Amino acid sequence: MIHTTKQTYIFQLKGFKGADNLNIQFGNVRIYNPKTTKLIKKYLLDFDDNSDPNKFDNYEYFGSKNDDIYCNGAVTLDVIDQEQSKKEAISNLNQVLSFILSNQMDIKYPIKIDISSMFIIDENGVQKGFFSQRTEDDYNFKESRENINFIHNFYQSKITSQLNSVDKQIIESLNWKKKAVESFNINEKILWFWISLENLMNDGNNRSSENIFYYVSKYLAIYQFYKFVWKHYGKLIDIRKKLVLKSFSTNDRKDLKELDSILRLDEINTKDNQIIYSLKEFIENIDLIIDLIKAQFEKEELLYYQLDYLRLIFNNPDNLKKLLDDFEHICKEKLLYVYRIRNKIVHNANTEENTLSEYYSDFISQASTLTIIQFMTKRQNKNLKTTESILNDILYDFNKLKLDIEIQGITVLYEQ
Repeated sequence: MIHTTKQTYIFQLKGFKGADNLNIQFGNVRIYNPKTTKLIKKYLLDFDDNSDPNKFDNYEYFGSKNDDIYCNGAVTLDVIDQEQSKKEAISNLNQVLSFILSNQMDIKYPIKIDISSMFIIDENGVQKGFFSQRTEDDYNFKESRENINFIHNFYQSKITSQLNSVDKQIIESLNWKKKAVESFNINEKILWFWISLENLMNDGNNRSSENIFYYVSKYLAIYQFYKFVWKHYGKLIDIRKKLVLKSFSTNDRKDLKELDSILRLDEINTKDNQIIYSLKEFIENIDLIIDLIKAQFEKEELLYYQLDYLRLIFNNPDNLKKLLDDFEHICKEKLLYVYRIRNKIVHNANTEENTLSEYYSDFISQASTLTIIQFMTKRQNKNLKTTESILNDILYDFNKLKLDIEIQGITVLYEQ
């Protein structure tokens, strides 16, 4: 039987300032002002029971109490899996916000949930976790800085009129992406993001949409393929963070040392004072990790089953290739759905904004970002000068990964 724990997820609500005494309950959702209502009674960093109770006030404000304070939204759930519960919490909170705004005629600023930071507390108000919006991309910061440098080079080239046709397409797509990001309307966002894709995928043969379905789905599949593994590793790293805090408060480092020994984090050099996590140790030692999760972390029963499923994938190259193909199929289906929404918007037949539209807006935003990065990287690193050559290189990357999986198996992930 899988155990559940009752936990509350706390987010900041941007653009929504309430009265000092604001504290309203909508079922399992609470909207409150953190200046006057305190849900977090004890923080992970508070090891002294006799410390000043207001010592960590700024944390629940998601900033400084001297700044302008937005309201917070808190959602209480019976939790099995943290990631799924976070999505459910955001969905519940969005429904309540929609209800609150249903009779508001003059909205000058969009009301939205800031999902970049989130507190998790138990029934007694004791902090159990704090998550910020980090992905596997954060482990590749140097590559991101190279992309920023390339944008700078674009501007330098633009001044001296040295842009070729692909450079102009990239800059135009960046403009459409900026327009989408700045829009407050979900349908407009979807339309502008799609145009940013069409602009890059125009190979001169009026096949932009076909190219989106065929090529964008392939590198999105590669992205999701690596993200799938990082996501499971990320859950393990979250457990490690809790063990670090536990070792500070209880001076018990047994479980932490055992986990670090398995992942060889006690031997890995740090860079810029940050631990460098490696998929290689995670993949090679997944059997030991599963045994440790089963023996020491009873509440992480779902993670045990997830890692056990992951082990089956790791051990069979055919399963790995199928996983990549499945992600390509799913991404293609999502792109087709966004295309249908885009057509409705263009013909003024899609005026409704809902949670599903927001989901696909996030998806096409990711697709637009990754497409621009693909084009910029291939222009910079391989000096490819035409849309056709870049698209062919995208196809090459996808087919090469499938071949590498067939030859090398799971070791293709070691360098990630």
